[in-house]
Amino acid sequence: MNNELIAEEIVSFADIKKNETVLEIGPGKGILTSILLKRANKVIAVEIDDTLVKYLKKRFSKAQNLSLIHEDFLKFKLPNLTGKIKVIGNLPYNIGVRIIKFMTNHKDGFSKIIFMLQKEVAERLAASPGIKEYGSLSIFTQLHYDLEILMHISPESFSPPPKVFSTLVKMQPKKEALRQLDNPELFQKVVKSAFSHRRKKLKNNLRCFSIGQNDLKVISQETGIDLDMRGEMLSIEEFISLTQSINKIT
Repeated sequence: MNNELIAEEIVSFADIKKNETVLEIGPGKGILTSILLKRANKVIAVEIDDTLVKYLKKRFSKAQNLSLIHEDFLKFKLPNLTGKIKVIGNLPYNIGVRIIKFMTNHKDGFSKIIFMLQKEVAERLAASPGIKEYGSLSIFTQLHYDLEILMHISPESFSPPPKVFSTLVKMQPKKEALRQLDNPELFQKVVKSAFSHRRKKLKNNLRCFSIGQNDLKVISQETGIDLDMRGEMLSIEEFISLTQSINKIT
């Protein structure tokens, strides 16, 4: 990123207090880092690129509140900190989804996450039932986070400019789960099967669970879900109900 005004705006969304710790993923050349260092008590920046790490060490050699970690974030062991931390990052397009899944496994340690992602990925994360972007990624993410698209960022704000627009997303860990999942593994399987063939009806995609016609009728009556619908029409709550009903039968 090479646009200072946009960088300031991005950091402002995190609403960082002087006593807070911020985890930055992929600081690059440090345009966000320099702003974060002025606002946070401590900044933990994780960067995998050798050349960029050398550059950052030189640029921020006098920064007392910076902990620069030369590591692949997906292999990074989060530090044990007192209190929750805020996370900010311009995620590489090729591994953005993998990083979000990694974060979900550790979400209890975070108070707020601000990520810059490829526009199409951000729209999938925040999608609602009934639109084409809505899918398993939307459901698995929104099960744990309240999501908000904050702003779109043009390619001209980066050097070199990418071929796609970027989107800034706020991810706030849910204070309470929508509903307790009795069988998280089955929930994942149900959701993935529902979207395995997007144009097929739910009752056809659920055949992988060896469910008979009578069972389908019971599930539909119990949940109030029309299994002639496609998976993209179901809310997360409905997927939870569907999973619980299937769990009784299988």
